Amino acid sequence: MDQIVSLPQQRRVIRGRKMPVDTAVAESNIHYPTDSSLLNDRAWILTRTTQQIEGEVGNLKRKVRKRMRTVSKRVIVIAHALRHKGPEGELTRTKEYRQLLRVTRQTLNDSRRVLMKPSCCWLPAMCLRVKLAFSLCRKCL
Repeated sequence: MDQIVSLPQQRRVIRGRKMPVDTAVAESNIHYPTDSSLLNDRAWILTRTTQQIEGEVGNLKRKVRKRMRTVSKRVIVIAHALRHKGPEGELTRTKEYRQLLRVTRQTLNDSRRVLMKPSCCWLPAMCLRVKLAFSLCRKCL
């Protein structure tokens, strides 16, 4: 602590009589990303951005579906199934992961369909966001 104060004192930047110290510390658990939470994030980004593109472009043959409620429910069920050990928990996790992957693939197909629309080309920033989320999501699948 003395070294932190002594250098600015020598350079006459501060007098060094008082030093404000921020001692606010908040304890929190570390949240490590799981496969399901990463898929949830990517599906959310893809859905939001493709809907923004749909709003800008308009006149799509098929509307972009909001599947976020389904994805969120699957992620919650997977998190609860992680607490159950043994064959029952494993069976539940496997079933829910399959459903989550199915819904995420459907979201990817929706975004791919929107990107293939010719009028999407004049929205490069949004299309780049979708392509980035798409590539990250493909790595998870």
